Amino acid sequence: MVVEGQPLAANVNRLLESLTMLGARLPKETVDRLAQAGKQRDGAALQKLLDAHVLFVVSLNPESRVKVDRGPAPAVLQQAGYTPVIVKIVNQSTVTKRLGSAARSPVRSTRASPNCL
Repeated sequence: MVVEGQPLAANVNRLLESLTMLGARLPKETVDRLAQAGKQRDGAALQKLLDAHVLFVVSLNPESRVKVDRGPAPAVLQQAGYTPVIVKIVNQSTVTKRLGSAARSPVRSTRASPNCL
């Protein structure tokens, strides 16, 4: 499914700004190619360039069932920190509600104790 180039390019720009702010910039070559595809409003090229950096693909089928697949990006964990990831949403349903996630926060402790585990 190819998305219109203009709105996708605007979202890609916001994504790149966010990743830069978080210190997780994409490679310069990728950023340059994304900028060029954005100027040309080439939705297919934008998606193809970003797909290599997607960690999870969340799909909503026409019956509104949700499925999560692993994307091609390497899974990188950072001890005592966080790692920004790109999640691609493929909405083949008629659902327009905001998609959210729920995650439990890890217990933070400066010293090991049985209660931290």
